[in-house]
Amino acid sequence: MAIALARESGFCVTATSANRSGATAASTAAAVADALPDVDAIVDGGPSRGGLPSTMVDAADREVTLIRAGAVAWERVLESLQ
Repeated sequence: MAIALARESGFCVTATSANRSGATAASTAAAVADALPDVDAIVDGGPSRGGLPSTMVDAADREVTLIRAGAVAWERVLESLQ
């Protein structure tokens, strides 16, 4: 769905999980509408496959810090910086 939308619009499509901070990610369009009632539009491409959330890091300073553990192990993040 994202690839088709990007091709048609001519722009990159990026997204994060559809949830408020700390809440479980929504996996259907109806769950997104319930969790995020202020969203203007929802593209329903069917249920998401789910999986681990993204690993989030703060790299604003010289010392990178872990914000949220996720799909990429923290040790792998640190290895990639060496």
